[in-house]
Amino acid sequence: MTPNILTILRIFSAPILVIVLSFQNFNMVVLGLSIFIISSFTDFLDGYLARSFNQSSKLGKILDPIADKLLVSCALISLVSNNIVNDIHVLAAALIIIREIFISGLREYSKGDILSVTFLAKIKTFAQMMAIICLIPSVFIGYDYNLQFYGLALLWVSTLLSLLTAYQYVKASLIDH
Repeated sequence: MTPNILTILRIFSAPILVIVLSFQNFNMVVLGLSIFIISSFTDFLDGYLARSFNQSSKLGKILDPIADKLLVSCALISLVSNNIVNDIHVLAAALIIIREIFISGLREYSKGDILSVTFLAKIKTFAQMMAIICLIPSVFIGYDYNLQFYGLALLWVSTLLSLLTAYQYVKASLIDH
């Protein structure tokens, strides 16, 4: 039960993150960063709790990837909107969002057979979240610590991982059907 509650909280945090990050002042950026970090941590925590206490559920298996996709997509949209991710880097954000929607559709195509999350997909999600954690505050402290550079580099790494894992899921889906 607790893992599903954490997942649902992550879903609700996504639009709140967009609203908070639309205010481009230091306090709201710190709040947005806090929301994103806590929400990202719940991704690890809900899976850990579900496995540790044998609380896995079909609902959780469906909602968990949706929550991740919503959180990452909303954060990327906010970063593009705030011009933190700009120029050619918008392509990376767009490819990630397109991949997330495509994989959701592929899961639907699988008719309820949940595609197994690969280790590489977990690394992809971690890279996305680390990129966003670097990029959110980069507007205020990025130049001194190269946060924007590291965030954009991680964004491109996660884009490549996104495309690779999408290929793996398509391949697995085609073999099974």
